[in-house]
Amino acid sequence: MNVHLFMDPIGHYCSIFAERADRIDPANNIIVNINRAPNKFDGIIEFNGYDHHFKNWMYSQKNIKRIYYHYYNPIFQEVNARLKRQDPKIISVWCFWGGDFFALPEFLNDKYLSFSSAFLQKKLVDRSNRFRDFFARLSHRIKGEAHYNYKSYIASFTSIDYFAGYFYDDFLIVKQYSNSSFKFHKFPYLSLDIILGVSRFDLGFYNSNSIMVGHSADPGLNHYEVLQILSEKKCVAEVYLALTYGNDYYKEQLVKATKKFELNITIQDKMLPLEEYNLKQRSFGFAIFNVSHQQAFGNIISLIWFGVKLFLHENSSIYKEFRELGFNIYKISNLYDDDAFEPLTPEQKNTNRILLNKILSAEISDEMNLQLLRLN
Repeated sequence: MNVHLFMDPIGHYCSIFAERADRIDPANNIIVNINRAPNKFDGIIEFNGYDHHFKNWMYSQKNIKRIYYHYYNPIFQEVNARLKRQDPKIISVWCFWGGDFFALPEFLNDKYLSFSSAFLQKKLVDRSNRFRDFFARLSHRIKGEAHYNYKSYIASFTSIDYFAGYFYDDFLIVKQYSNSSFKFHKFPYLSLDIILGVSRFDLGFYNSNSIMVGHSADPGLNHYEVLQILSEKKCVAEVYLALTYGNDYYKEQLVKATKKFELNITIQDKMLPLEEYNLKQRSFGFAIFNVSHQQAFGNIISLIWFGVKLFLHENSSIYKEFRELGFNIYKISNLYDDDAFEPLTPEQKNTNRILLNKILSAEISDEMNLQLLRLN
């Protein structure tokens, strides 16, 4: 039996994964979300965090062959340690999302530029202080929560058997940093049919000169510095900021800061249905994601399919792998080029779509997911 543990407050990815697992490997997977999510899928078991209901259920399960952690975190760290003590033969799999490593507090300084750095929370007591750690651990135990300790969290990676994700570069970074011996398995949560919906069959693209900057109010996207570049280039096109979710305080301060720029900025602060969002995305000519690690995979795939010229951070695993595969995408420093806002040619757009069909078709995604469910 396979048990899948998700930390998915929205319920989007666990619902997508549950539908696929039920279709390609029926009756062999139990899927659990430790959040009460608005998106539901029949058969998903939900709990309210690391409470006694979850613990009683989890540790009473028998005949677990594989345990999958979708967004590894301190709760799943404790679960894995206990299960491994009970049965060392259980195969443990970390299904990597990105934020479960790159968004750890210890790495925030590395991914935030000057404007975003101002919103880092300053701790009155250093994280390594022994007294702070003791009282934090005691408080979490009283509340029935899992305690986060950076050193033990990183050390726990060595007890995981497989690192499952789409980008091999992410695997190498985490493996080398933690000195872990886990193996890599390539798999995507998404495929073109899921990402694009009916938009996949509508080739009536009409790219304008408008520019999408980021996809959320995550400080790691470093919107402000992108707006500075656009301002220096005296950009007159519409600049679209999608700030429908993320850090509310950062969003508030960013919106205030945009007023200093003489730019034509449109702010989207309400969620749109998928088809309406795709319709908006296909109208862009350019999109910029100034985040140094893998993020916004679904958005990036949609934009590439719609013929949008894409600029990514050169350290992003998406940028590195897609450039090696031959995609026509660009790095943030290319924004300074004289021809930065020359649109992709029809040939470049077609090449990008051919490559997407090659790597993210429904058939290929199903096969990689099926192999994931049968790891040995």
